[in-house]
Amino acid sequence: MGNNGKKRCTIWAVAGGKGGTGKTFVINNIAIQLAARNLKTILVDADFGGPNVHTYFGVKPGPRSLTDFFEKNVPLKEVVTPTALDHLHIIPGNVNCFASEGMKHTQKSKFLRHVRTLESDYVLLDLGGGVGVNTIDTFLVADKMILVLAPESTAIENLYHFIKNIYFRKLKTLLGLHGLRHIAHEKWKERQTNRVQDIRGLIESLREQEPEACLLITEELARFRVYLVLNQVRNEKQISIGFSLRSICAKYLGIETEFVGYVEHDAMFWQNINLEHPYVHFWKSPRLTDGIGRLTDNLIEGRQFRGGRVPA
Repeated sequence: MGNNGKKRCTIWAVAGGKGGTGKTFVINNIAIQLAARNLKTILVDADFGGPNVHTYFGVKPGPRSLTDFFEKNVPLKEVVTPTALDHLHIIPGNVNCFASEGMKHTQKSKFLRHVRTLESDYVLLDLGGGVGVNTIDTFLVADKMILVLAPESTAIENLYHFIKNIYFRKLKTLLGLHGLRHIAHEKWKERQTNRVQDIRGLIESLREQEPEACLLITEELARFRVYLVLNQVRNEKQISIGFSLRSICAKYLGIETEFVGYVEHDAMFWQNINLEHPYVHFWKSPRLTDGIGRLTDNLIEGRQFRGGRVPA
């Protein structure tokens, strides 16, 4: 509950290691699934470099967009725009809006503050690709951080790089809050001399100086979770990539990741879709909605993907 007694919205953010992974397609469909469960959902197009959520839902550019919020001080709740689906609204981006890395710190803080006050069951943030600091900071405020990747070697490498960056950003923030950033930086720079091999070892080396702070940092990092979604899966071998990446993150970064599911590649869907008409008219393709429905349930319940139908 918030300070005024109202239930706080649950924030999910979706990002990718780079563009082209299909993250917008995935988050749009997750939003549709949530709305179909009678959960009030607001989808925010926070990909400032290339917003296109409104196109998917057949919403024409209207009098309100994020540009009005940033440039004209219009409250974010007044930018909320209905779609053709009950329980689903969007906050459109704008191609004339600045790129995400042109956003000032005060603008970012204001945006995140307003997001938390939106009256909705779920607020979904569609973020831009890459590892820019504003993208990462926005990603880190979410209750669930969801990463979408395609089953390709370059996509896997980029995603690992993204996860490492957000984890280090989180750690730096925590160290800064407790006045340990400079000391930690020096210890990490001399990690061979100090026999520090990883992040856990770094925190342990600080424990003698600041035991209470290190305990709080350890507890906070233990709650750090990233949720993985595979997109455009074509066979059983590709499904195993989700489990492999989970193991890699645990072994080399000490990060808990949850593989929540996959979305099959559906050639017929993509051959027949006509983007001159609202995308939402095509969302009932069974091969797509079955997988997205399962992974949405897993996200809601906090479950790991345990297996399921293998693509034909």
